[in-house]
Amino acid sequence: MADDQTPKKVVKRVVKRPIAPTTPAAGGPTMRYGRPADSPATKVAARDQPAAAPPSPGGPITTVKSKGKGLPAIKRPSISAPNINVKPALDSIRSRTSSAATAIGSRAGRAGRATSDFTAHRWAAVRAWRIPQLEPTRATVITGLLVGLICVGLGVAALALFTEVRGVANGGPLWGTLTFVIVSIVAFALGERLLGAFGTAAPRVTSFLAVMLTLITILSVFLGLADSRFGLVLVPVLTAAAFWVAHRLLAMAESSPADVE
Repeated sequence: MADDQTPKKVVKRVVKRPIAPTTPAAGGPTMRYGRPADSPATKVAARDQPAAAPPSPGGPITTVKSKGKGLPAIKRPSISAPNINVKPALDSIRSRTSSAATAIGSRAGRAGRATSDFTAHRWAAVRAWRIPQLEPTRATVITGLLVGLICVGLGVAALALFTEVRGVANGGPLWGTLTFVIVSIVAFALGERLLGAFGTAAPRVTSFLAVMLTLITILSVFLGLADSRFGLVLVPVLTAAAFWVAHRLLAMAESSPADVE
């Protein structure tokens, strides 16, 4: 009884039968993972086919041979250089430049001629200008004032020069005497020139006599005042009076009757 109650083991044997591979139909595509796959023969045929040439931009197509073995020749379009004609532009620039240069030259010529004409007219006007003729007495007084003012200016300039060079407002025996002589000569020449321009008779004698009278008066009477600030007013007044006196003396000498033996 005990042996009949022992459980029995059941062994199941699974037998796998080999399945023959399915051969694709002739001419049909090979399926791999549910998608058609290219066979090796198809890949080789696609590799041996030449690549499609790119569209030509309008120029001729140049065929370039590949250096590798088994690779097809590649056709590349050759681009020709554009044909640009620059001669008209250069001719236009040259004509404009020449026109501008001609215009500038003509304007400069007109400006130069106008300037030369203006200068010539002004110079002619200056040469034609003359000092107006005055009455002898008035002319001598005006000449004396101008000569006195110029002499004062020369004296002040000489003193400033001595102060700058020597350190004192004095030229000493040598330079002081030389300055005195130079100022006297300038006064004589300027007085003669002005009297002649005013139309006064005997301008040289009148100017010489007036300068001598002025020097004698200053050295004998007004030496102290002429060396001070009052000399700026005293010298022109004395010079005007000296020119008037010289003119009157010459007029009296000319008008006096000559003794007839």
